Amino acid sequence: MHLVIDSTGLKVFGEGEWKVRKHGKERRRAWNKLHLAVDAKTHEIICADLSLNNVTGSEAFQGLIRQTYRKIRAALTTPGCATINFGVSISAH
Repeated sequence: MHLVIDSTGLKVFGEGEWKVRKHGKERRRAWNKLHLAVDAKTHEIICADLSLNNVTGSEAFQGLIRQTYRKIRAALTTPGCATINFGVSISAH
């Protein structure tokens, strides 16, 4: 199986957002990251992980790979992930 791995930011909405709109007071907004590993052929999500915004793709990579017992032939990642080898073939996209 060939995996495509990437992440995206998710803005956290809650009571704080309502207060900012109502009272106009600026405050730091919370973000999380969703890390995904997708089968390149079937487009099926194989692994997913939610982390804090400061977790990099290379830090989340090993946790994603541990979630599956399927044989991974290669993983296509962003250049930041590609610098760390976790025992699978990695190529940067």
